[in-house]
Amino acid sequence: MAMGNFRRRHTNKKDKRRRASAMAAKVAAEKVVLQSQDGVEWVVSKAAAASRYGVTVKAAIMSNLYDDDYVQTRRSCNMGYSLIRLFVDSSDLAKVIHCSDQLASDPGVAAGFVRGLDHAALFDLVLAAKTLRHRGLLDLTCRTIKDMIGGKSPNQVRAMFGIRPPQPGPHGKTTPKKLMTPDQKKQVELEERALKALHAVRSHECTVYDPKRNYFAHTSTTPR
Repeated sequence: MAMGNFRRRHTNKKDKRRRASAMAAKVAAEKVVLQSQDGVEWVVSKAAAASRYGVTVKAAIMSNLYDDDYVQTRRSCNMGYSLIRLFVDSSDLAKVIHCSDQLASDPGVAAGFVRGLDHAALFDLVLAAKTLRHRGLLDLTCRTIKDMIGGKSPNQVRAMFGIRPPQPGPHGKTTPKKLMTPDQKKQVELEERALKALHAVRSHECTVYDPKRNYFAHTSTTPR
């Protein structure tokens, strides 16, 4: 009788472990880790990630393009969630996730969030959306910038975003970054991000998303 009770208890423990393992596997299958290029991680719903955070993330999920080595070495930390590495800084990825969630629930709030960003943060969000091939966020950020610069001359746009005219050094050459002061480097980097963002805004007007190919194709229409 005692032996029978022991066997039942042992079987019950094995069943509990098996059910717990199956539940953990099910939960892991429903989650994914998004990792920024500076190593910060977000555990998010796989369904939300595929539908909200851009074609780059969706394509990785649909094609099972995960970091399997990470899953094996970090299983105890993240319950075996699959990892997607993204070439976006953590501060920008945080804004992408926050704004994308707002776009899904309340586009008006998302628009207000984007309008409230300073110029540097707005430029970074445009470039992050471009990197992630996030059409909805690109539409919103590019439209925001277009509204800001609408009807303004190139000189007025430069003044608005702190973009100086080219500053050649002695003999017509620009000063190398390694010879600049920290403040000069910061100014140049901001100008470069602004110019890249403005180019992205202009390019965005003549691209169209092809859902069958998960690709943004250029149209023949020239942006105004």
